[in-house]
Amino acid sequence: MYLRFFYPEPDLLTVYGPENATYWFMLFVRLEAFSHFKVIYYLATFTEIIALLAGSVLHIRGFARFWKLRAVHINCLLLIGQMYATAFLGFFSRLCLIPYESGILRISGLETEPTPFLAILRQASYADVFYVLFVVTIERTCATVYVADYEKKPRLFISFLLIALIIIASYGTGYAIVKGIVSAFFVSAVIQMSNICCSLWFRWLIRYNKKRLARLTDRLRQHPDNYSLSLRLQLKENIWSMKKIELGVYLIVVGISLNIVLVFGPILILTSPEQFETLQWFSCAGNLAYALTALCTSPWLEVAIAMHTGRVPPALRVLLGTNYFSKKAPLPKSECDSYFGQLESQWSTVLQMRDSRGISR
Repeated sequence: MYLRFFYPEPDLLTVYGPENATYWFMLFVRLEAFSHFKVIYYLATFTEIIALLAGSVLHIRGFARFWKLRAVHINCLLLIGQMYATAFLGFFSRLCLIPYESGILRISGLETEPTPFLAILRQASYADVFYVLFVVTIERTCATVYVADYEKKPRLFISFLLIALIIIASYGTGYAIVKGIVSAFFVSAVIQMSNICCSLWFRWLIRYNKKRLARLTDRLRQHPDNYSLSLRLQLKENIWSMKKIELGVYLIVVGISLNIVLVFGPILILTSPEQFETLQWFSCAGNLAYALTALCTSPWLEVAIAMHTGRVPPALRVLLGTNYFSKKAPLPKSECDSYFGQLESQWSTVLQMRDSRGISR
């Protein structure tokens, strides 16, 4: 069992094709393994279809509004859009696999196309969700490094490069898993540990930007002539953008963790041929859990939109707390005075220089 975690050894889910080709089909239910209660499978599959369709509609609706409002930086929007494009392709491939899985469409074997191709697309969509935190965290790190002019100079090459990398990595991973080249257990475990680190790094970026903003505020109080208003605004915008998608980051980590336990745990434990039927029931449950996860995570964009527009439903305020939706605390009077003092000092300096040079006003 331990070697299977690191190396792709043949198991109950392995299918052999022509010319000694092997395929590893995860979450593809073998209906013939069920001796009783097949009606439960059909009910679960029907619920899965409804959840996938409803989740797709809600996610598309949310992202369309999110894009229209330009709620975050264009680079971050492009990365989120790429994630959704790959995820919807995975949803579509799953919907196409269900007729073959349930026996509505007959094929000679799982190794027969289009089953392997659809399985690769589906695995790629899983991998893309696993990798998305990497690219989003890198993009937000770039936003922190170039915070002074990141809004004026979008640097679209950052998102284009990251999108190219994640597409290659996702579809390469999907192909390698289905073809039995790499172990899905090892890849998933390593990436999920990295995702947890990315979520912690994401949280640290928010705290780092807040501390930097606080230092600039203190410097402004001590030296009103030191102009830092533009940088302060950029920092606030960067912090606010990260807070909008922070909930989505945590939902991805939690959702993936729960699905990993439900999907890979039974595959590692149930290795006997006598346990194959039980394994298929867990596969059925895993498919349903993934669809419900897609449905239940759809509100994260609504939360981000509510934060962007300031129209937060009372239920969300009660659930997440009022402070979560607070963009910034009210400025104390002394800080407002510092702003005006700073501007007055700068204008006075300019006017004095013009007077000293004999320039008429």
